[in-house]
Amino acid sequence: MVSRAFGWIQNPNNFGKLKKVVQIFIKDSQYYNELINGELEKIYSEERRNELLDLLLTDNSHIPFDDLKGAKRFPDGFEGPKTRPNQVAFGLVQLAAGNPCEFSTKKYKTWTDDYTSGAYVDWALTLNFLKIDQNNIVSITDLGNRFATSPKGSWKSSKSYEASREEKDILVNAFIAYPPAVRVLKLLEENKQKNGSKALLSKFRIGHELGFSGEPGFTSFSEDEWFEVLSNQPVTSKSDFRSNVEGSSDKWARAIASWLAKVGLVTTEKLHKLINSNDEYTSHAYKINMAGEMALKRAEGYSKYSPSTKYIDWTMLATSVTNKVYVRTRRAYTIKAIQSSPSIEQIQYYLDERGLFEGIGVLKADIKGLIRFGLNIIDENKKVLLKDNINNFRIPNINVTDELKDRDLQKIKSSLQNQLENMDPADIEIIEMAWKKSPTKSKNTIDATLFEAKTVEIMKKYIGLAGEHLGGPKKPDGFLYDINNFGIILDTKAYSQGYPLDITQQREMQDYIDDAKNKKPGIPKNEWWRIIPSTMSNNDLNFVWVAGDFTGNYLEGVKNTHIKSGINGTALDVETLLRLSDKVASGQMKKTELPALMNNARLSLV
Repeated sequence: MVSRAFGWIQNPNNFGKLKKVVQIFIKDSQYYNELINGELEKIYSEERRNELLDLLLTDNSHIPFDDLKGAKRFPDGFEGPKTRPNQVAFGLVQLAAGNPCEFSTKKYKTWTDDYTSGAYVDWALTLNFLKIDQNNIVSITDLGNRFATSPKGSWKSSKSYEASREEKDILVNAFIAYPPAVRVLKLLEENKQKNGSKALLSKFRIGHELGFSGEPGFTSFSEDEWFEVLSNQPVTSKSDFRSNVEGSSDKWARAIASWLAKVGLVTTEKLHKLINSNDEYTSHAYKINMAGEMALKRAEGYSKYSPSTKYIDWTMLATSVTNKVYVRTRRAYTIKAIQSSPSIEQIQYYLDERGLFEGIGVLKADIKGLIRFGLNIIDENKKVLLKDNINNFRIPNINVTDELKDRDLQKIKSSLQNQLENMDPADIEIIEMAWKKSPTKSKNTIDATLFEAKTVEIMKKYIGLAGEHLGGPKKPDGFLYDINNFGIILDTKAYSQGYPLDITQQREMQDYIDDAKNKKPGIPKNEWWRIIPSTMSNNDLNFVWVAGDFTGNYLEGVKNTHIKSGINGTALDVETLLRLSDKVASGQMKKTELPALMNNARLSLV
């Protein structure tokens, strides 16, 4: 059995609730006593209360994960919406992570839902306060024992807890052993050295350089693209946009930076930018302070300090990538290989023996990902030096098969990582973004926006085009151009089964082309076409659809759009986009050659 994944936390941020979670495992601790002396009365059924009470009284040192997390349960006969606020308490951490009794006026406010409770257990596991075995049995660690028995801080409100000095010291020790937190500190310190003590890093710039950037579970908006889209939002929508539009890595960055701020290692400020004569901002920007710099020195073993032992788990090494079991295993053994020998040839041999060597490009991508994960690794081309001490983490005994590798997608990505030497591995992950199928409509909207933004980012970064990510009603997803040469009206589609380019999408593109040609004030109301340079003629306009792949009669759609609009265009799959970008970045091709490739068919580099 593979134990529960943890290591990347988005929402929990209350140290007081975290402490109560850990105290469940300490007999006669404050929260343990609260549980057995009345807190368990909030559990919705007598049978369940007795089960949990018996568990606490007999052996609270080893508790099944499910008894901590609880489950989705609703009152007997409940006919309302089955949403989180309506859940009843079923697990111990649903109580521990609820609001403190002294700040609650209604009984139901003193517990939380099973999703939140599970996240608090994951947080305690991530910081090495708790540990979990292969059977999903949870127990406390020595560090967790110290945290649970340290002097208590103070509650300021139901959502605000001020940790004591002793609690903060233990939390700092936990953070400098947690590689992603060290990575955030390192990025902030590098930004200070480069740009001065007042320079801020937004969650987007941190998210772009955090973890296994680009792959599912580690998506991030370009800061510039995010601000451009924010500036185009109606005033009434800007607050929601600031709160909800972010990639998963941006969320990790925001969460970690907020923890570091609460223990006094970083400072949080608003980052302002002037976009289209408007003052726009994000509230999530950070800079390191002296305490943070000292903590980073301890983490890295600078001067008189020995490096802190980094605590990692196999499950931290991938989150949502399609073949995550294989990817986690490959990256885990890459760490073991680097520990065994710094020689790149020996590392390759070590992986090859285990059926895990996918080529030098994939290996270099994994090494870069492990650096962004937060490990202190120096890549000297022929040598790879690991400067960190790492706990002896366990790798599950997994048979590496072609099925496990998810060969179709893995083969494409591995081939590109091995061949496209000029591209950041994080950008090659657009391959997965293009084929992603999201579980909910709201998540699908965010993922589609991420795909739009990444496409624009790649075309600007490698091909050297100017332009903007647009998106939204009655606007193309972007407009890109090479001044005095050509412009591209861009539409992107992230479809899990390929994109058929139906009549609706053809009509939308035709509308964008008409807007760009006519430039009629007020049509559409957003007047997106104003970003087109005044020196660009209509004859220089082109249209491009970008998708993972195209299906059905898509070529007919491209030709029909050309005939109706009188301008040229193409259908461009993401693999070809990446190969095109690499060719231009390497100097094998000039961006001025691009118009000749937009010949009303599928774009081909052959």
